Amino acid sequence: MLSFLCYSQFAVELSVTGGSYAYLRVELGDFVAYIAAGSILFEYIVAGASFARLWTSYFATLYNGEPNGFRIYVGFLATDYNYLDPIVADSWSTKGSSWFNFVTTIIHLVLIFILAHSLFNSFLKPL
Repeated sequence: MLSFLCYSQFAVELSVTGGSYAYLRVELGDFVAYIAAGSILFEYIVAGASFARLWTSYFATLYNGEPNGFRIYVGFLATDYNYLDPIVADSWSTKGSSWFNFVTTIIHLVLIFILAHSLFNSFLKPL
């Protein structure tokens, strides 16, 4: 019974939403929670940037182009930062980013429906 009361008191201290930040804030303090939240945000930014970099190279070679063909050259940046991905260019505003996410979601849904339809037909007609 004492264990039940301890766990219920612990559950009351933590909010239902908030994830790791809320948990770390209650358990280890604001500083550790701030560092963890910054680490998670940095991970998301780096993952998105690396995926965009990889995607543009593969997409350009898919159309028999140069791997750097779809990148936009920006002259005023340093030599190591002279390419700008189309995904970044589309995300300059919230409206542009929202539109880009909407279009890619529609494309993904169409591809999922095509895949599901083809799998359903392949089960009906054996080779």
